[in-house]
Amino acid sequence: YYNREFPLAATPYAKNEEASFSYKADSMFTVSATDTLVLSKTGFYHFQLNETTKNGFTLFSFYNEFPLITRKQNLGPPLRYLTTKEEFAGINDTSDQKMKLAVDKFWLRMAGNVDRGKALVSAYYGRVEDANLFFTSYLEGWKTDRGIIYVVLGPPTEVRRNEYQEIWIYGDPNSSLSYVYTFTKLKNPFSSNDFALNRSTNYRYGWAQAIESWRNGQIYSIKEIKRAQDER
Repeated sequence: YYNREFPLAATPYAKNEEASFSYKADSMFTVSATDTLVLSKTGFYHFQLNETTKNGFTLFSFYNEFPLITRKQNLGPPLRYLTTKEEFAGINDTSDQKMKLAVDKFWLRMAGNVDRGKALVSAYYGRVEDANLFFTSYLEGWKTDRGIIYVVLGPPTEVRRNEYQEIWIYGDPNSSLSYVYTFTKLKNPFSSNDFALNRSTNYRYGWAQAIESWRNGQIYSIKEIKRAQDER
């Protein structure tokens, strides 16, 4: 059984740093193939025939409604991608009820009015749920490298895949102005759905534009990327 606090995905222009992972389990137990197993704790459980090999299968246990965002305490953490450290501390370091009020206040301030705020909330958390559905491995999908790109930029124009990589293209695939994000598949004994972004400082300008768009009350998507490319 593993119960770890994993960091959120860093911005795409941050320095690539591979975090070390300790494969030593937090606790171990033995079950029979005829046992009825109840996963009472959140985290993940890796099952193997013996202690000499990591080969086996893994079960991930999140909150009951996962991949949906239905609880008040689940509203605050995904805002880390759009907020400053000070803003996030004010939103996340509160009780569930106060967090909900802080989240509402944040979106209303960004949107300028209630109707636009509702549209922003629906779009943003809809992407968080999609990321949970598509990219979850040993941590929730929105926390992963693919998750942060999907939540902030939306679905790419085109995805190219091979055995080792996924390449996401935003904008005209034939244009030099397109945003191209390359994700490399990692060897992970617990999941075959673990990918790391090849980060670059070249992403800084486009990323800042996307964050600014959200904070100005506009849902950022491929339309905004194409519009900016046409203007350039």
